[in-house]
Amino acid sequence: MGLIFRPVINVVKRIALVLLTFIGHQTDCSGQEQIWPDGIYFEYEQFIRRNPELVHDIELIENDLRKLTDNGASQYRFKSKSDGFSSYRLNLRPVIIVHQGEVYLNTLKLELGEGFSKCLTKGHFLVFPVNTSNTDAISPGGAALLLLAGVGPGRRVTLQFTLFVLSLRTGNPRRLTQEYVRERLSENQKLLDEFLNETIVNDSILVNYVDRFNRSLEVSITGE
Repeated sequence: MGLIFRPVINVVKRIALVLLTFIGHQTDCSGQEQIWPDGIYFEYEQFIRRNPELVHDIELIENDLRKLTDNGASQYRFKSKSDGFSSYRLNLRPVIIVHQGEVYLNTLKLELGEGFSKCLTKGHFLVFPVNTSNTDAISPGGAALLLLAGVGPGRRVTLQFTLFVLSLRTGNPRRLTQEYVRERLSENQKLLDEFLNETIVNDSILVNYVDRFNRSLEVSITGE
């Protein structure tokens, strides 16, 4: 008899709920949220300019537990709902897709597993979870998510996610750490001072400061 997956129905939705812990402080950010148009972005510069190369009718699909654990895939993939752009190319070529206002980063382009990861920030610096279920990348006490889900009699499957941040200035992903945030905030003394005065720094705080730094860059560009 094959493995029974009933105990892990909607497991990706549970992952999403856990991810919400990282953005609890984002509601404290001031100012109106910057809007990125829905569409398919083949270059990072197109995203920064809010100018998608292609607008196409697509469907967001959640990867199942087996794909997440066996293949180390990211949480999502896309399917084309009309002719003119195949689903294969849709998951291979774009670097970013904005769908219903949410930003999805193609982790395959960063050699961090196939699929798309839903970003926790928008702007020049994109914070996103990386599926590290099949690696030894997570250090003790590091920025990781741990989700245990039963699969079949006597078996447990562990899903692990680590927060990374992609700089659209360089195209390079790095771990989201306190050191990284301090390095970025060196460009904004006010935010850096606030960050250094934080008594408790957790992943939610780190995401919050990256988000606020993104917003400060938008203001400096637009003059608003």
